[in-house]
Amino acid sequence: MNPDDIISDILIKRYDIDRSSVSHICSVINRVFYKTEKSVEDLISEIKMLPKGKEVINNLTTDTIEEEYKDAIFRKYLPDVLKNITSGAEVAGKLKYILYPEDVITMANIHKDHKLRYKIDELFSYTEYTEEYAFLKDRDYEGLFNMPRYKDSIEKEIEERESYENF
Repeated sequence: MNPDDIISDILIKRYDIDRSSVSHICSVINRVFYKTEKSVEDLISEIKMLPKGKEVINNLTTDTIEEEYKDAIFRKYLPDVLKNITSGAEVAGKLKYILYPEDVITMANIHKDHKLRYKIDELFSYTEYTEEYAFLKDRDYEGLFNMPRYKDSIEKEIEERESYENF
């Protein structure tokens, strides 16, 4: 097993990241930033302490890690970004035409509330999420939320909220 895979496996387990949404160490790092808002320095230090962590960090440039951090923060505040732009197409390129389950769920909920629909429709039309886009166009939000890849994410989110409420 290569060092990237070792670190990815550890981080996926540690931060309860959906394995199907990550395929490379950079995308795992992105998901950690998205879920935790750790600083770049803190995550680098944490990775360095893991088995093979120094080797992985030495193979990644600081610019690469910074780029993943910026992408994660951009995604986290995507609804605010959409409010302040003229076209959803502007955002698609910045997201590298990839939407994570959390992005889709967030956008669908906003769409469902009759907000930013035109921009969200444009965003989906410029990505390869044609099935999801069809659900949005038909206003079939339950159908979208019941797709396996989103249903699992929604159930995890509900469990996390309930655990915080019971805390």
